[in-house]
Amino acid sequence: MTGRVHFSSPLFQSTVRLGTGILLAFVFYHLAQNFATSDCREMQLSLQERGPIFLAQLLLTATIISMLGVPATLIAVLSGTLTGPLVGAPLASLAVTIGSLFLWGVGRLGYSKTRLPEFLDQRLEQSEWFKNMMNDRSTSGFQWTALHGLLATLPYPFVSFLIGAKIPHLNSQSFIAGIFAGSILQVAGYSLAGASIGCAVINHAVGVGFEQYRTLMVVSCLILVLLARLQNSISKTQINGVHKL
Repeated sequence: MTGRVHFSSPLFQSTVRLGTGILLAFVFYHLAQNFATSDCREMQLSLQERGPIFLAQLLLTATIISMLGVPATLIAVLSGTLTGPLVGAPLASLAVTIGSLFLWGVGRLGYSKTRLPEFLDQRLEQSEWFKNMMNDRSTSGFQWTALHGLLATLPYPFVSFLIGAKIPHLNSQSFIAGIFAGSILQVAGYSLAGASIGCAVINHAVGVGFEQYRTLMVVSCLILVLLARLQNSISKTQINGVHKL
């Protein structure tokens, strides 16, 4: 039907990402104006000096908010801004993987022998994503979860809970490996965006130059454009694919 908004369409998702990016930049700017006492690089160095305890706390926080449904891309932007891209990208991907594994266990142990809430069960039974996975009966979850990470129709921990509860034939090791592989490509680009665009916004807010971030900003924008084109290409070839949920 013409005129209907398709929430899984690449155009809608691109619009949401753009709007979220603008909102996040505004939040960064406001917070920096009110609370920042140094530029972004000095902030990152001061946080790194806290050592492994700080990273463990950040990983725990990122894991918890991923289980609450916060997108991996947003977690990557935040971790990239706070720690830089080399630490932020693997930290964000690890947080999503741990959160997904935990909720997969909740689904497997708590709901594999009992029904989900009726409204959720009915929605799942009607979805192409679920029907395709059950019809395929593949024991490897790698390809399903890796694709889901690129298309990102549901946060990984949420889909992990559903898989744990409803799809017992998937191999858990390949499933978790697919989560890490599918998320790392996304979070790498967005972590770099946080460490460049996010830091530039913070520096501008505190009245410090951000010339050192200009090249990284261009590179991160190119990566995000390529990632969006890849997602669009995969979406077009997955008409009856596993990501429709």
